[in-house]
Amino acid sequence: MNQKIGFEAHNLEKIRGYGAGVARVLLEEIKSLINDSDLADFRFFVFFKEKIPESQEVRQIIRKKNFCYRVAPFPFNRSYALYYNFWLPWQKIKLGLDLMVFPCYMLPLFYFGRSIVTIHDVVYEAYPEWIPPLYRLIYHLLSRNAGRRATVIQTISNFSKREIIKYYHRAESNVKVIYNPISVKFYPRKDTQKIKETKRQVGLRDKYVFYLGQMFQRRHPLESILAFEKLVKRRPEMECYQFLLVGRNLTYPRINLKKEVEKINQEIGREAIIYLDHLLKSDDDFLANLYSGAELFVSVSDYEGFNLPPTEAMACGTPALLANRPEVNEIQGNEQFYVDNPMDIDEFSRKMEEAIFNQEKRIRAVKSALIQVKKFSLENHLSDFKKMIIENVQSN
Repeated sequence: MNQKIGFEAHNLEKIRGYGAGVARVLLEEIKSLINDSDLADFRFFVFFKEKIPESQEVRQIIRKKNFCYRVAPFPFNRSYALYYNFWLPWQKIKLGLDLMVFPCYMLPLFYFGRSIVTIHDVVYEAYPEWIPPLYRLIYHLLSRNAGRRATVIQTISNFSKREIIKYYHRAESNVKVIYNPISVKFYPRKDTQKIKETKRQVGLRDKYVFYLGQMFQRRHPLESILAFEKLVKRRPEMECYQFLLVGRNLTYPRINLKKEVEKINQEIGREAIIYLDHLLKSDDDFLANLYSGAELFVSVSDYEGFNLPPTEAMACGTPALLANRPEVNEIQGNEQFYVDNPMDIDEFSRKMEEAIFNQEKRIRAVKSALIQVKKFSLENHLSDFKKMIIENVQSN
């Protein structure tokens, strides 16, 4: 058959650490296709912007006979715009690629040919006022181009599929849902010593509530800590609780979260909230211990395509406090704890209290979570991805 498939893979250059979820999934997809005996006649080309990644897994697949890679030369490696919009389309023509996969929302302006573009959500279309002007321009230019011109759009939930169809007027058959996979390393950890050591490394002393993820206004990081403060002041049992808040502050308009945390800690009279831009150690085992040790994972968001962190926490046996929204019910199910109006700090605080202290509902939430996350296996994801690739090559 001798089909040639290309992958835009600059994300693999920074695969280490939490937050490189796109890269981790992309690497699994590439590995599964290269090692699949059904695709022995295929050739796979992977494109990097600056360098060959240092990851051992990447280095291993480089030696495969059906694997080729290209690194952008100067000046394309100095500019993302040049790399993406000019060098990648030229590689498609030069190598005679039959299909190219773009995992990050965008289709190059000058790319013409069969393509699969992953779009996780279209928050920039639904709520443009939440996006800083420069990013809004980039999304509208390149992501809108992908939404309208990509041969197939791969997305991560039925909610996102409906939104993509709504904003880009695409046929249902051109938008494929493949759920994000949850790593098999995320399961309830029982080694109390390892959990205790993990907690010590991030400054936690006893029980804690956990937030992990990039911080946008729609995810209500400020309201989350204000609800926690109110609960600590209301319930004496909360004296031993801390709130671990982890993620880059990308709020727009910008909220000074560090200042807000300092203010709350001063008001309470102890380090009740620990705020970190990132986890210094963030491999899956470390993260699984951190998820498993938490009393509650908080991720109350107004708009998500999938929302990976609370789903990983649920896989580790930790209940989640979420927004009461349709995409949440699809991915995280309807047995967790839900906030109707995140801007109402009283309601937010009461729901947090229920999620921590209502033991009967907590038991139900954990049981339901461990069943729900089985839908998101890596095996299912890779099987659906392979099917999508073959269908789009055969229809070429």
